[in-house]
Order: sequence, then structure tokens, then C-alpha cells
Amino acid sequence: MTYAQGETHYNWSANPSYQAIHKWLRKNKQRTGICQICGARPIWLMSGRIGTEFANISGEYRRDVDDYIELCRPCHRKYDQ
Repeated sequence: MTYAQGETHYNWSANPSYQAIHKWLRKNKQRTGICQICGARPIWLMSGRIGTEFANISGEYRRDVDDYIELCRPCHRKYDQ
């Protein structure tokens, strides 16, 4: 049995929420664990996740994995300001 994915899924939205975009991004973009600005390798978090975050480049929050960069938390805060 195959399941609908992406745009064919019954719950797909052309205007997804901020949370939906980040959930989609976690499924579709691989983390390296290396900050793309300073090169830091943050420690693993207690939850078992890598200590980096994805930051949006264009400010449009699209479903495009190339529109996000992986940053450590300090660089992400500076990048957003």
C-alpha cells in the first residue's frame, strides 16, 4: 500500500503555518551538526537532537530546502537580528 505524500497528501496546504514548515524541514533537510557561519559543532542536546538550527534565508518561509541554512544557536540569533 502506498500513501500520498507532498502535494498529493490530503492535508497539504499552499499556505502552511510556521510550525508546519519547520516540521516539513526536519523531515526533508539533513542536519550536518556544523554551523555554516562559524563552523562550530554544538553538542548534542538532551533530547538526542543535534544542537544546530535551521535559519530561513529569504524571509519567505517556503518549502525549499535550499532556502535554509544550518546555524548554531548564537549565530542564528545574530543572523535573525
